[in-house]
Amino acid sequence: MDDPGTARIVQIALEIDILSDDATEAARQMLEEGRVAELLQWVDDAPGRTAAAALQELIVSPEAIRSVLLRDPLDQSVARALLSSLDQRASEVLLDILRDADGRTTRRLVYDRLREYGASLAPQLVRRLDGAPWYFVRNLLALLRDTASTDGETVESPVKTLFKFLNHQHEQVRVEALRLLVADNSARDAAIRHVLDD
Repeated sequence: MDDPGTARIVQIALEIDILSDDATEAARQMLEEGRVAELLQWVDDAPGRTAAAALQELIVSPEAIRSVLLRDPLDQSVARALLSSLDQRASEVLLDILRDADGRTTRRLVYDRLREYGASLAPQLVRRLDGAPWYFVRNLLALLRDTASTDGETVESPVKTLFKFLNHQHEQVRVEALRLLVADNSARDAAIRHVLDD
């Protein structure tokens, strides 16, 4: 093992089912080194559940998620392993990363994971629209469309909220707003009339 000390502390903690302060610090160090896949595997294989649950909470904490996904350069295999372990409780921090990440690969991986959460994500997306940077608004609108179509449901976003984005200064935002509005039977005609003048 490259680092028998740090890794062994975590392994022993899982074996005796007690995650001490030393073991927590060792796990944090492993997270900073990008050793997420190892930790996730150890959680799955742990004989007890108390320490494993505590370690799982550490792995999916907002700080750990940011540390892994905003790292430059991004380790894609580590990022995928972490993202696959996250449920919808991580959606707020993932939305923050979608907004803040510089790398296109990071944004794509996070976007794809958020899309898998489905239409239940819509209220969070709508809340974040106002005052957001244009590129984030574009992604939020695209997510609203993709999550609705993933579940095979009709888009049920507030039409008034979306119509104002047909006048947005950035064309990509206007296009995404149109895609959403034409999927809504009550808004389709008005949206098409509006954009014909654009």
